[in-house]
Amino acid sequence: ALSFFLGFIATIAWDTVLLYMNQVPFGVTEPFLGKDAGFYVFTLPFYAFLWNVVFYVILITIGVTLVVYLIRSRSILLNYTTSEIKFQTIRFTSKAKMHLSFLGGLIFLLFSVRYWLDTFYLLYSTRGVVAGATYTDVNVQLSVLKLLIALSFFCALIFFANMKFKGMSLPIVAIILLFV
Repeated sequence: ALSFFLGFIATIAWDTVLLYMNQVPFGVTEPFLGKDAGFYVFTLPFYAFLWNVVFYVILITIGVTLVVYLIRSRSILLNYTTSEIKFQTIRFTSKAKMHLSFLGGLIFLLFSVRYWLDTFYLLYSTRGVVAGATYTDVNVQLSVLKLLIALSFFCALIFFANMKFKGMSLPIVAIILLFV
């Protein structure tokens, strides 16, 4: 199923892959980030395509992992109380916490890569009167994206550290930290 999914995605973006494989430099460097103009035509769309593929593969992996842990290995334990109000609690075993922490760390690493790619997409901004990076994009949005890169990388490190501690508080703190 995963191969079918990846093959279908590859057929949609065949032109992006072909442009990336046959790229040539334009010889014109843009002044904002210092990249050749060919980077924005050939390389950046390919990187965004790769990011999307890896992101969805990891999301599918997390979903399948949760289902397999729930059904097969009883690594996720469900408890019900028998009273007027029924509560459902979910408890993960240490192996499941370690596995899911690793996958969560990968997701946050991908977020940091996405924010890095978004710095290049500032040149495509349509916020101002003209298309391109405006004063706000250069002075505010770029700083916010750099902060988000650092925060998401730090959150990934927290998830990877949780592989050793196997608790639930560190991942919750990381998620709250990034969203705040």
